[in-house]
Amino acid sequence: MSKIRNLPRDPDVVCANCGHPDCVWAHLRFHDSGVGQKCADLFGAPLCRECHDYADSRAKHDRMGHSNGGSLDYVWLYRVLRKGQLLLIRKGLMNG
Repeated sequence: MSKIRNLPRDPDVVCANCGHPDCVWAHLRFHDSGVGQKCADLFGAPLCRECHDYADSRAKHDRMGHSNGGSLDYVWLYRVLRKGQLLLIRKGLMNG
């Protein structure tokens, strides 16, 4: 398992959306990935189960009540991605 996917085990790492402490590294879906395909670890963020379900369109609302209306909210997605990449830079796993 990569260092990036192990980041959520760090007690200082919380969900990039709601701040919940119990999270996993979620691979975020963009235009170049589809069902059954994951993008590179760099295109992810730590998300709790509920926010991860929202990012994968398995749920219509995330823990903070954001609605995706059945389709992916790219503004939300890019905000979460930005937080994930800032975390990678801070932890020395990506250059800024």
